[in-house]
Amino acid sequence: MSDAKRPLISTGLYQSAFQLSKGIILILDQDGMVVSFNEILESITGYSYAELTHSNWFDLLIPKKDKAAAKRYFRRFILKGRASGKVITELEARNGKACFVEWYYQPLENQTASGDGEGVRVLAIGQDVSERVFQERQLLNERTQLIERNKELTCLYSMAKIVARNQPLPQMLESIAAIIPPAFQYPEIATAIIRLDAHAYGASEPMADNPTLSENLVVHELQRGNIKVMYALQGQGQDQTTPAFLDEEHALLRTIAHHLAIAIERKEAIDHKAEIANQLRHSCLLYTSDAADESSRGGWGGGGG
Repeated sequence: MSDAKRPLISTGLYQSAFQLSKGIILILDQDGMVVSFNEILESITGYSYAELTHSNWFDLLIPKKDKAAAKRYFRRFILKGRASGKVITELEARNGKACFVEWYYQPLENQTASGDGEGVRVLAIGQDVSERVFQERQLLNERTQLIERNKELTCLYSMAKIVARNQPLPQMLESIAAIIPPAFQYPEIATAIIRLDAHAYGASEPMADNPTLSENLVVHELQRGNIKVMYALQGQGQDQTTPAFLDEEHALLRTIAHHLAIAIERKEAIDHKAEIANQLRHSCLLYTSDAADESSRGGWGGGGG
């Protein structure tokens, strides 16, 4: 739309800012209705001048999940001049994609050309920071993945050290159950239990309502138990906006169960070999003892006239 067809965005001091600014300029009334704006807002959001004019800012551009909080913040802080510094807001563009704008707010006492006051209005000066936000999110995601990978490696390394001690199987399973909770996002309220055959190692059996993650223990192609990680009831230290267990933690417990099954197979093979060797030694001792007794009695053709 040409400048001739657009109403004056503001008067006096603010008119030049609207015309010269390279950022977004927006004026809202005290109810959040769009009063004025510059063309940059149109290009960023994809909405036309006609669609933006006199629309409700929150209903048109704020995502549903943020609407209520954004309205509260606007009434309690922005209108009263209590918004501190810059505020980054997610906007939902006309094509449904997210964009992010960093705003500075200033309440204005509006005066019309006739001098009649129309209540408080808000001047918002914004800058499109979508690229920066997306990059920060990508870096945060990569950092989270590195942290989760480090947890997995630490847990598996600790498991390897425990297995290498060649402890009796019950002690080995108790030790492994103790190192699993620190690998999860809420270690202070997490416990782990390993079930093998009819025996349990680690924590006590979880209550029915506790958030629980479980993986089967398949040893020699037979399901012989499971590993469970449990949290205290939802709300005790947990962020209830996220699932109790992350996708990465599902994958981690599967990996732990796989490596533990291998460790059990090897331990049982070693114990079985040791048992056979012990039986052989016992048989040899019995044979040697019997031979000595027979010899002392002159058996096996060793005596006689």
